[in-house]
Amino acid sequence: MTVSPAKLRWALWVGLATVVVWGANFALMKSVYSVATPAGYLFARYLVLSACAVGLLVWRYGTRWPKPARADLINLAKLGLLGHTVHVSMVNFGVHWSTAFSSSLILACGPVFTLIILRWSGIEVLRPTQVAGVGVARSAFCCFCRKSCSRAVGQQPGAICFCWWRAACSRTTPWPASR
Repeated sequence: MTVSPAKLRWALWVGLATVVVWGANFALMKSVYSVATPAGYLFARYLVLSACAVGLLVWRYGTRWPKPARADLINLAKLGLLGHTVHVSMVNFGVHWSTAFSSSLILACGPVFTLIILRWSGIEVLRPTQVAGVGVARSAFCCFCRKSCSRAVGQQPGAICFCWWRAACSRTTPWPASR
């Protein structure tokens, strides 16, 4: 299957636009943090996001929304609580406490955090390539963000990095025995 040059150009422009919007997000968040706390920003964000979700559901289905299976609802509730309470809150406070460069690295780790959350919930089984990917991401994160981490937790970035790595592997590799 060959793709036309016009479609490739369109894909490139869409990708570049996504990068620009994603990058502009940092400036927007930092400017909002000058007038609101990260918790206030998250509250407003969830209100707007919920209103958009309801609007889309009403637009698409009217008042007859699809009913997910009970097992899916339970998993969605668990993942939503864990993902939004832990991951998104950590990212937002990390953006607030760090530089723009560190913030971009924190957000670039989003897929890794998602993988860790799915692993903890028992939905995802880590393959060796995923464990290696988490290790590379952890190493880069610790290398580039060590100063920000040190300020936030009192000179212990190595401990944070180790815990992050162990969290990713906790269901595939047993914790070291305590002495």
